[in-house]
Amino acid sequence: MKQNNIQFNLHLQKISTLLKEAQKEENPGRYLFQNDLRTPLFQVEALARIYRVTGPKKKRFGKIGEKFKQLEDMLGSVDYFVAISKEYSNNKKILEDVRSYFSGQEEKVLRKFNKLLKAKNWLDGKQLKKINRDLEKTNWKGKDEQHSRLVKFYRSEIEKIMDFAKNGKRAFKDVESGIHEFRRKLRWLSIYAQALQGCIELVDIEQERLDLENYLTDSVLSSPYNKLPPVEDKKMHPLALSKFCFYAISWMIEQLGILKDQGLGLLALAEAVKETEGIKIDKAIIRAREYLGKKAPSIADILSEADGITKQFFKDKILINLLK
Repeated sequence: MKQNNIQFNLHLQKISTLLKEAQKEENPGRYLFQNDLRTPLFQVEALARIYRVTGPKKKRFGKIGEKFKQLEDMLGSVDYFVAISKEYSNNKKILEDVRSYFSGQEEKVLRKFNKLLKAKNWLDGKQLKKINRDLEKTNWKGKDEQHSRLVKFYRSEIEKIMDFAKNGKRAFKDVESGIHEFRRKLRWLSIYAQALQGCIELVDIEQERLDLENYLTDSVLSSPYNKLPPVEDKKMHPLALSKFCFYAISWMIEQLGILKDQGLGLLALAEAVKETEGIKIDKAIIRAREYLGKKAPSIADILSEADGITKQFFKDKILINLLK
């Protein structure tokens, strides 16, 4: 079996096992959320994103990626409402109607997810069988050609991120389209490395370790996302990335995630207030901050902090030095 099929099969097997188990459940969507279907979905989506650009059969991988993205987006929405509900469930300052709003939204998304699973033949295995047949028919490129295309793809992804953030000069004006979107783009660099199963090698450069020491926190160094599968076949010419720049990206993803959660949490609470109390969003945001207390940062504070760490991130030339 070719390496490219092996990459997909590892993740597809996990997805298949979870779907089979979910078929027995009264609420398949909740089972899949609780048993982390989202992680292997991310991995397969990452591979599809790569091959829809590098080929072969770009359209085929574009369609495969969209199918898995649809599932992952649904689970992302469930995760969002579960996390928000958990965050505010014990805050007695918040009206009961407001707190229960989030669990209601969670149930609404799960109903849509269960409907999708059934309508698109995910639970009975037909959808995965079709995807596997398409993969088996793929005429993969040779190792050298695939490596060359992978390097070009990864470099292009880095350049797109730098352009999005204007090399750190862009000021974030919105949590969702600014902080969250920048974090999403950075996160794909990490997910690609995990999904490629031994096609990426992290290069240890001592001077970079010293220069980027502030990013090498305990949580970053112990993160399972930074432990990549070993390169088993050196003939595959693994894509070489700076180990400590890769770790610095992990730190950035973590910190932006904290800020994103604070910002989206406040906005979600404001939306719930607006819907349940029937007031305009500006007043709802003020009410939401009152619920959270004086220690809760404002949207302006969150955007400002994100600007600060992003400027430093680009000043340290982490993306420029990532690809070796």
